[in-house]
Amino acid sequence: HYAMDNDLTLKEAALKLGFVTEELFDRVVDPAKMVRPYAAQATNR
Repeated sequence: HYAMDNDLTLKEAALKLGFVTEELFDRVVDPAKMVRPYAAQATNR
């Protein structure tokens, strides 16, 4: 909720809170995998 409450992107929030480095965030976060059509396909495997 932090990102939404503070009008930040997920990346901005993660960096501001010190959870990850920018390099790590870019390496592990794939926004395409976070949308519903992809998630529905992933559960059908």
